[in-house]
This record gives sequence, C-alpha cells and structure tokens, in this order.
Amino acid sequence: MKLTRIAALIAAPAALSLAACGGGSSATIANVSGNTANVRIVNGAPGISGGGAVDIYFQTTGSAAPSQTIVNNLAYGVASDFTTQAAAAASIIVQRAGQPAPSTGTAQLSSCPLPQLASNGKYSIVIVNAGGVVNCDIFQDFDYTAAPQYRAHNAARNSVLSANAGFGIIPSASAPPGTPFTVQVAAPQGNLAAANSAATTFTAAQPQSIAAFSGSITFAVGAATSGTTPALSTLDSRYIFSPNGTTQPNTSGALNFTGTAGTSLFALDCTGATVIAPNVTCTNGVALVGYTDRL
Repeated sequence: MKLTRIAALIAAPAALSLAACGGGSSATIANVSGNTANVRIVNGAPGISGGGAVDIYFQTTGSAAPSQTIVNNLAYGVASDFTTQAAAAASIIVQRAGQPAPSTGTAQLSSCPLPQLASNGKYSIVIVNAGGVVNCDIFQDFDYTAAPQYRAHNAARNSVLSANAGFGIIPSASAPPGTPFTVQVAAPQGNLAAANSAATTFTAAQPQSIAAFSGSITFAVGAATSGTTPALSTLDSRYIFSPNGTTQPNTSGALNFTGTAGTSLFALDCTGATVIAPNVTCTNGVALVGYTDRL
C-alpha cells in the first residue's frame, strides 16, 4: 500500500509537468501562453507553381520537420492573419500548395531561418522571388500608437523599388499612378532570410500617422526616399483587404476601419497586367497592397 501511494505521489508531478508542456506535443508547446510571438505570411512572389499559392510551415530550431501547416493555400497578393507561434528561433518553410509536408521528406521551395522571435512581438514574413529563388523578406511590426496609422513594407525585389521605396499619402480618392506625392516613410527592403542569406535582424516597420481626412484617400509608393516623387503604384483606402483573402470591407475608405488597429501596406513584385482583385493592379512592376490589422 505504501509503495502504491509513493508511486502515485511521484507520478502526479510528472503528469502535471507534461500537461504544462502540452503533453509533449511540439504543436502545443509552440503556443504556450505568455511566451509566444505573432507571425503573419504575405505571398508576394507571383508565378510560383502556376497559380502561385503556397502552404507555410513553422519549425522551431532543433525540432523535427513539421507535418502541420500554419497557413494553407495562400494565393499571391493575400496575407494571412497573425498566427500565434513560439517566441523562439525558427524557420518558415515554404511549399507549393497541396504538396506533402516537410515531415515526409519532400523537397520544399524554401526554408527561411528567422532570428529569435520576441515574446509578444509582431512579424510579417513576405514570400518573395529574389533573383529567381524563393526567399523571405522579414519585417518586425511595431505597435500602433494612435489612430489612424499605417505600417509600410518594401517587399519588391524585381522593380525600381529593389533597393529603397518611399511611401506616402495623396489626399484625394483613387489618385492614379504618376501623381506626385510627398514621401512620409523611407522604407528599405525587408532583410532576406533564406539559408544562403540568413538575416540576423528584422527590418523595422514603424507606425506612421495619417492626417485627418474625409471620404477616402490614396496610398502611394515611389522610388525616392524623400521629397516629392511620382507614384509608381497607388491604392485607394477603400480597397484594403481583410486577412486570408481579397475581401475589401472598408467601402467608405475611412480609417481606421471598424475593429482594426491600423493598416499595413506592402509593395510587392508583380508581372504584366496582374490583377489581385478589383482596383488592386500591377503598375510599373509594383502592386501596392493593404491589409487591415487587428494587432
């Protein structure tokens, strides 16, 4: 009897320890409350596998190859919502949509090692085509501090924005490319994170304030990083996407859209007459795309 009771007392803490770690499941450990980061994925690489959709996996450094996606069938020009992942060093694995998981040994399109993720940090990982190789531009998104604000990301690798970009606002609706605007944000490209160009830091995306306006305004991106410059690509604030698709819920263009914390803008590579959705098109090799942010 005494031996039975002693065994039970020993087993109970062990069981509690396993429960706290998710019973030994790496998927659960990656989502332990209080030690997580927020990661979203943007598909900014046109032409991957015909239609361009990808599946995304998250692998903490030193763990087994993953079998479960964190994002499925992500089409070009679409951003996932923020997903909760381990605040750790990790890799983003990119695979053609519908292909077998990395755990099967199937070759992947790319594996992008990330620097250490901070607890409660927010990160945007953009899948890009860098010189014909699938890669990742990595950004850290810093908290919005007022409203309305936006965060600008230069993820264009194969256009005149290949080194630097300037983002700003045109205070009128649906201003066309070529319209001059004043640069508000000088945005370098995201750091590349694939194996042969592993980044040690994330490119910072700080929030920028928007002056009060009525109706809708036009976001713009150009090749200059200061002063006044012609817009290479523009986006009316009515045509910002919700995460996980191309729904454009903000029919008035007022910012911030109800229930959101701000807007994230991305300059993406595009080809020819690419149309991501109505009123979001490719001009001068650049698509300017915006997404509503909850975080």
